[in-house]
Amino acid sequence: MITRFEHSICRYDQDDVIRRVFSLMGFPVPSSGEARRCADAFLREGGFAEGLATLLPHGPTILAQRAKLAGLLEMLDAPRIALTADQVNGTTLIGLSLCVASKERRAAVEIHAGIGGLFHHGESGTLISQIAPLTGPGMDMRRDYLLSVVEAARGTLEQQFS
Repeated sequence: MITRFEHSICRYDQDDVIRRVFSLMGFPVPSSGEARRCADAFLREGGFAEGLATLLPHGPTILAQRAKLAGLLEMLDAPRIALTADQVNGTTLIGLSLCVASKERRAAVEIHAGIGGLFHHGESGTLISQIAPLTGPGMDMRRDYLLSVVEAARGTLEQQFS
């Protein structure tokens, strides 16, 4: 049961994002610094994904994850968005977003294209959300936007990880 909520700011690292997503999808986690190369290999037709699918009992699920992983890589490559105060305070999300969650691991990775990422996990009755805005000009607005997304979804996240 989630009884507390904490959030912090962390670094946005493409390699770390991909590694977390691989873990949540139930795939072997690539070595540090190799995540993008592994993701590209996973998406290649007739390659790594098909081999892994034949070895593991949840093979069809692995192949079904391709589109989600391709979408993640597309979002990671999106140009940075310079938000306005109205967009930060608005009630709708800006641009593309993708969330990969695992109830078994009580964790989720949420990517907002051109803005940054959110890492959520539940442990010992606490929901922890790490806000990881893309760095550079406008970072404060990206952080504020991601904080507003966390606050808007907090009730749902607490229920999901309880």
